[in-house]
Amino acid sequence: MRLISRLVVTALVFLLIGCEQTPDMSGTWIGKAEAMVDAEKTTIDVEMDIEQTEADVSGSVYWGPIEATISSAEFSGPQLVLVSEWPEGSITFRGLATDNTFKGRFSIKHSADPQPFQGAIELTKE
Repeated sequence: MRLISRLVVTALVFLLIGCEQTPDMSGTWIGKAEAMVDAEKTTIDVEMDIEQTEADVSGSVYWGPIEATISSAEFSGPQLVLVSEWPEGSITFRGLATDNTFKGRFSIKHSADPQPFQGAIELTKE
């Protein structure tokens, strides 16, 4: 009987550890992205309007004057990789998402520049 109890408790612990929740990203997210440009820190206003149904994510990203469409999103528990595209390039976001915050890194690929533009991003859900 003790062995069965220990097995049940151990199974429950592993089940709880393995159940990382996918955050609810639906809503409007506002924040800043920061990067070094020509040895100076540059700050960019960022807004995301996101609709989410389970792991399916759609919406728009407003990056300064750029409006990009969310083309894919992958969750691994709270880790998020989100890709948005516009005619001249793409923006990839990687980081840790909760129901109210997103902190991570971004990388922009632009058709006119072979070097990706990278930096940090932090967003808060309104």
